[in-house]
Amino acid sequence: MQVLSDVRANLKGAYNNVVPYAKLDPARLYAHFLGRILYVFSLFVWPYLAFPFWKALIWAVVPIATFSWSFMLNSQINHLTENCAHASSPHFLKHQVITAQDFGEGRWWPTFFSGGLNMQVEHHMFPCVNHCHLKSLQPEVKALCEKHDVPYYMVSGYREALRTHLKHTEEMGVRPFSVGHEH
Repeated sequence: MQVLSDVRANLKGAYNNVVPYAKLDPARLYAHFLGRILYVFSLFVWPYLAFPFWKALIWAVVPIATFSWSFMLNSQINHLTENCAHASSPHFLKHQVITAQDFGEGRWWPTFFSGGLNMQVEHHMFPCVNHCHLKSLQPEVKALCEKHDVPYYMVSGYREALRTHLKHTEEMGVRPFSVGHEH
């Protein structure tokens, strides 16, 4: 459960035993977990106390489904494309670059709607950097990629990103040609 991941990170000092996590001071830790408790209460307890079952269910499901769909959209169009889906490198930073695709460079809507995930390459290279700073890193990353002959995948916006994702998905659904079988 995602709510408990912060407990593990604070106890271990790292997310997923890899990404360093600065332990919170007691007051901040208290405020953090109070916020988590209020979140769980407001989405999963209070609606069932205040509304009939079906209204409560809508209150609980619609926000989570909406944000889940949005996250899924913004993550899949950045990774599940012909260029990125099967790319691999033993070098960590190169792997981060070739397995992701950016979109909507310099445009406010993709950055706003995706929460900065339209700069996926930079997000993976610098996971602890706030998305507000990724735009400043983008030209440097692109220049380094060009200097070292590392492909940097970028498409113009949501439409093209979705089109490349759907094209890859369609191609993955086509039965591969096999010798001795008719199509």
